[in-house]
Amino acid sequence: TTTATPPPAPAQQGNAITVAPAPIKPVPDTAKPAEAPKTPAQKLTALANGGNVKAQAVLGFSYLDGTNGLSVNEAEGARWLERAANAGDAMAAYRLGTLYERGHGVPTNAKKADELYGIAAKKGNRKAMHNLAVAFAEGSGVPKNLQQASQWFTRAAEMGLSDSQFNLAVLYERGMGVKQSLTEAYKWYAIAATGGDSESKARVDALATQLTPADKATAQAAAQSFHAKPMD
Repeated sequence: TTTATPPPAPAQQGNAITVAPAPIKPVPDTAKPAEAPKTPAQKLTALANGGNVKAQAVLGFSYLDGTNGLSVNEAEGARWLERAANAGDAMAAYRLGTLYERGHGVPTNAKKADELYGIAAKKGNRKAMHNLAVAFAEGSGVPKNLQQASQWFTRAAEMGLSDSQFNLAVLYERGMGVKQSLTEAYKWYAIAATGGDSESKARVDALATQLTPADKATAQAAAQSFHAKPMD
């Protein structure tokens, strides 16, 4: 006889096979932490280091004046202005010239100051024109040359700088570097006086007694019609 194979015994509860769920892997956090916003000084420095000439100039001014969150550091200011001036920035060249003239942050060097004033003056900076004219008038850092002084005083005066207008009037009154002309002297004194220069007002009153009525009228008319040339 054939013996039937008994069916398998049902699995007992305690022997049941359980499959553990696969572990859930966390997604790695690749996001960078938020960076603190840059300060104006940091932004300027980054731009300046990247070769931005205007940023180099502004950074230099900031070190000189203690602005944009920076402490005053004339040597560091001069360093940045030097870079901007070498790239042709007129304001940087003018301001750096004043540092060399006075020995602030750099050694005193009148010749270097005048070279920088020349760069800025030729680019239209009227204060640099005035300082360069003074240097030629006094022979400071450059050979004394009153004709050059009168030319630079004239350019700055025409752009509305009252100190240059006064000095140009002095040259005309004394015939220094220009042909003596009390009419021209009166004119420039009058223009400077209109701008608020009290010393010029005194010279206007003094010259008024030395001019003929016709010359005085001519000078007054020229002064009244004066309009400063626009600055770049």
